[in-house]
Amino acid sequence: MNFLILLLCLFQPVDDGTLVFVKGGNRIVKFQTDSEITHVGIIFIENSEPYLYEATPPRVRKIALKDYLKEIEETNKKHPKNQRELVYVNPSMPADKIASMKKYAESQIGRSYGVRSYVKGKELSTIHCSEYVSRILIAGGENIDVPYKQTPDSLMKKYLKMSLL
Repeated sequence: MNFLILLLCLFQPVDDGTLVFVKGGNRIVKFQTDSEITHVGIIFIENSEPYLYEATPPRVRKIALKDYLKEIEETNKKHPKNQRELVYVNPSMPADKIASMKKYAESQIGRSYGVRSYVKGKELSTIHCSEYVSRILIAGGENIDVPYKQTPDSLMKKYLKMSLL
């Protein structure tokens, strides 16, 4: 990600509930899901500052979006042949649902990351990125079947389609 793209991302308006997808990056996820979309997180605004909530090794975390963008920039510098790109999708969640979504998101910070639930096909104590975001969306009233079976790509397809309607 070059400096101009980073600046555009920093100044791009984002709302509570905006989904952030990562294109590229994790080759294992890419192989398992047969998709370029390899990660997902969700943004909530706190004191006018956007924060990204994500499940990533080793634990679920909350990070200022500006710091996350810097991490992506640094990763892209280290791995120029494996560039990560961000795709923002805003499913326009009603304000009354955002509070319950954020409450769930906050309650999971520190939970151990793992993909075994996806691989084994059952809910476990660990959580992966798309399961975490699915459960956040469910807390807001969304209908998502079997959260641990969701992939970043399946969520993107669902919410990209919705945002185009």
